[in-house]
Amino acid sequence: MNLLDELLSLFSIDEVCVSERISILEASFKISRDDVPTYRCVKEVINKFPNRDTVTITLSDILDNFCRVNSSEENEDKFLRFVQELEDEDEVDIKVSIEKTISNNILSVYNFNSFSKELLNGNLVNIIDRFSYILKQTPYVVFEMFDNQQSFSSETMVFRSYSPSKTIFDFDRQDKLNSCKAGAYFYGIEEYPLLPEDFHLNCTYEGNPFNGYFSKIETIFALAYISNSANIINNIFNIQICGQRNFSISYDLSNDNMITHCKELYSIYKWIYTDGNVIDKAILARNVISLHCKFVDLLALDDTTLSSIKSNYAMYLKNNIEQYIEVKNKVSDYIFDFCNRIGEVVVTVIHKFRNNVIAIFTFLLTVFFTNLASSDIIANIFSSEVKFVINIIIVGSIIYLGLSVYEIIITMSIQKEAYEKLKNTYGDLLDDKDQKEIFKEDEFINTKIKSTWKQVRVLIAIWVITLVMLGVIFNFKIIGKTIISNKNSQNNSITTTTQVQVEKQEP
Repeated sequence: MNLLDELLSLFSIDEVCVSERISILEASFKISRDDVPTYRCVKEVINKFPNRDTVTITLSDILDNFCRVNSSEENEDKFLRFVQELEDEDEVDIKVSIEKTISNNILSVYNFNSFSKELLNGNLVNIIDRFSYILKQTPYVVFEMFDNQQSFSSETMVFRSYSPSKTIFDFDRQDKLNSCKAGAYFYGIEEYPLLPEDFHLNCTYEGNPFNGYFSKIETIFALAYISNSANIINNIFNIQICGQRNFSISYDLSNDNMITHCKELYSIYKWIYTDGNVIDKAILARNVISLHCKFVDLLALDDTTLSSIKSNYAMYLKNNIEQYIEVKNKVSDYIFDFCNRIGEVVVTVIHKFRNNVIAIFTFLLTVFFTNLASSDIIANIFSSEVKFVINIIIVGSIIYLGLSVYEIIITMSIQKEAYEKLKNTYGDLLDDKDQKEIFKEDEFINTKIKSTWKQVRVLIAIWVITLVMLGVIFNFKIIGKTIISNKNSQNNSITTTTQVQVEKQEP
């Protein structure tokens, strides 16, 4: 559907000089009074144009009287008056203006030949400027052509005939720009926020006027992001590559013949900025390129260059993998060691509790054996002197228990702090996925700390219960009094029995 031709055909004109640029299409011609179409015919065709574009037709005579017809205004009366005031021999100047805007990533192209000539006019920097202007407004653009059935496209730009269907782009342009900023320093990236993918044609046709220019611009930006630094100043494209050998090159972009298409540079660029560590891959690529360019021109690199880069990268990865495995094993060993140290806290508490119990029972056994020959052994064991010593032991044991608990808290805190330092130390060496896999969001060590405290609390409870029982026995004499009472009863019974036997024997 060629809307422009349909519009121009209303004026019975065979050939019209059309100038179409990015934002506007202009055409002008002269017709006789008899060739002026009706207002309704003009309005009907204008309304067929996309809403994103504004079509204005201006009619003027030799006296500079004029009338405008567009989609936004209804001025049929003025149009009719203008036509009626014309003389039969008068010529009418017609100016067609179509103001174009990008809407929903779509830009209209009504005359492909004129549009392509205007867009590709001038040197390479001029062309780069125009595409920068477009891609600053939208990350992707569909050039909707109304007079060309042949289509072609890159990752971010599609030239196709008019279609109601929507074009889907699956290329993340902003993410790739961010990667390029990280891997290289292109001083003109704010002025020229372009990528090689913008100009790498995935499909095209023979004779396409964009083919040669796009391939050269693709090479320019591939070089810009492969190099350490690059800039475009006064039509001069400067690059610097620092590798095994440092060198700088300048290309005069005002001379189209200075730049030739190099597929290998685009392949190297794609390899650098697809997966993996961009910075490491860029450094390695520059090292290999700097050596290869001792013998060949940078724009004449062949596929052996990328093969060499990939081989070197494979060796680099092998060394890195060995270091990576070593780091993971070391971290795992550290975590296991931390858990063992935390587990040793329970063993320490058991040893201290055992030593405390041994000390108490050693004292009690000493008292027992000391009074073994005494006639009143039980009374001596529960004497006030022994009670005093037992109370001293209980108080000392409580203080010892408190210090032990404090030591446990300090030990746990130190181990937890050391664990956090370990995470911070190896955080830069491991990515988020590895950190989650190894540290498991601290689940392992937190579970170990929780189970350790549970065991420690049980031991502390046993310790406290033991001391309470010991205090009750010796301070409240619950058992002591019973034993002494039973002993006295037995002694009284024996004495009474002996006296009765003696009395029976006396007569």
